[in-house]
Amino acid sequence: MQSERNGVERGLELFRELVRESPAATRDLSASSAEFFGTEALPGDGDAALRHLEWYLFERHSEVLDGRPGEILLPAFRERSDSTLAGVGDTLLESRPGVFEVTGVRASSGIWLRDLASGGEYPLLEPEAASELSEGDLVVGRIYPVGEGCFRASPAAGCFRDSPLRAALLRDLEEAREARRGVPLVSQALLESMFFGSAGGEAKLGAQKAVAHAVAWLTENGVDPEKSEDIVAALRSAPFDPTTPLYGGNDVLGAILEDLAIDSDIDLEGARLTLLQTWSALWSKRPLQPENEPKRKVTSGDASRALENFDAGRARGENLEQLFDQLERELGFDGDEAEDDAETAPDFPGVVGAMVEEFLWEESSREPAREFLAKLAEFARPVGVFEEFGSDDLLAFGGCWLLEHGGLESGDDARRALEALGDFCRWAEEQHQVPLWTGFAPTLERLMDSLPRLVEANRHLERAAPGTRADLARILETRADAASVQVPSEPTTREVELPAQAVGQLRSGDWLRLRSEGTVVGAYPAESAPVLFAAS
Repeated sequence: MQSERNGVERGLELFRELVRESPAATRDLSASSAEFFGTEALPGDGDAALRHLEWYLFERHSEVLDGRPGEILLPAFRERSDSTLAGVGDTLLESRPGVFEVTGVRASSGIWLRDLASGGEYPLLEPEAASELSEGDLVVGRIYPVGEGCFRASPAAGCFRDSPLRAALLRDLEEAREARRGVPLVSQALLESMFFGSAGGEAKLGAQKAVAHAVAWLTENGVDPEKSEDIVAALRSAPFDPTTPLYGGNDVLGAILEDLAIDSDIDLEGARLTLLQTWSALWSKRPLQPENEPKRKVTSGDASRALENFDAGRARGENLEQLFDQLERELGFDGDEAEDDAETAPDFPGVVGAMVEEFLWEESSREPAREFLAKLAEFARPVGVFEEFGSDDLLAFGGCWLLEHGGLESGDDARRALEALGDFCRWAEEQHQVPLWTGFAPTLERLMDSLPRLVEANRHLERAAPGTRADLARILETRADAASVQVPSEPTTREVELPAQAVGQLRSGDWLRLRSEGTVVGAYPAESAPVLFAAS
């Protein structure tokens, strides 16, 4: 995606050199070609080869090297790095593959991406691409952290402008998330088969060889040989739809994976890739045409010529948007239908929302908490990485956001919302090792006392319009219809009038928001002070 050689590109090139200098790694990389592409022919030095190298370095466990190759080669990378590559090897190991939707573009600056699987948002430092991409485009491949919360895209990542594809992906990802009760995991090998097809060569593994490979792989990983044959038979009996953008959700492959998850300790991602390749090979001579879609009169030769025309135009520097439009016409896409499909694409709940759904499925007895945890998902929608969601976020949600936007109508609502929040925090720590409960439990205990009071108090106070200027004031003492308060920036205390119903719920240490004329427009628990001052 970039023309200049940035640190990511130079770091990948150094890793490539280290692989070539190691006979064992070179042989291992070559041997992994069939696993990645479904072909025995290793590509040259193009984008497909780089995507293969990325997967090999940063995802694949190598039995030959006894580990992830990128980690094994990292010490040598550090020794060979100059000052401009210091730390680059470590950050390359933190890269992530995915299908990312462009959600914002800043001209000559960068791009905002949303991971369609996890819902995470990532700022991309791609000034050149910012002038070529538009909201709704898809970026497929790996992204690399480059410091200060920003990322770079792999130079081998692909760009797609296809609204029907985006809508279909969102639908299938939603189904996969519901079927697997969590965030769907996407590997780079799966992306290769989904988006780049036979980029590595036309010769796919034959059906017979694919079946033998699948049965051998399953047996080696602890599956009974007879059951392995039954699994292949199930794939043979279920039509393989080559237009489906994501497999392993509500289909025969998803059912097989769910069964394997229950009855074995097998590597499910490895099983997914192996069985997907087998399923595709079994049906490679008999593609399924979706019943509800018009048949396109586009041959493989037409598609190849269209792609060649697109690449040639891009090499000449022609307008990218016009090239995409031309490519869509040559491939038979209808622009109007694409826009209609995009409008019906479901909204993804974000990474925290996905974890909430997983929690509610696994802890079915907690279903009554859905109403309150849906509010947590709404609050945490901007969160890009679940592990970065912590105690400060929980305090902002429980100590402020619920009071302002949560629609709580009573103290009982507040208690139920906090109980649901505590259950979710315990589960996240037990099941995903994210220490939400350890970090937030003491604050949650105090909120269980204060938040119900403040919900009741706020029912009797005015609410400030968005953007209204208001000072923070700490309650020192309450009386029948007033309170003595201290504004931190003022040397003396103030007296403010309050409705008697509100005064009965307030305590020394609680916080108020005061308009300039002294009207109280909101009350908050003492625990929320760090959030209140951070936002003011």
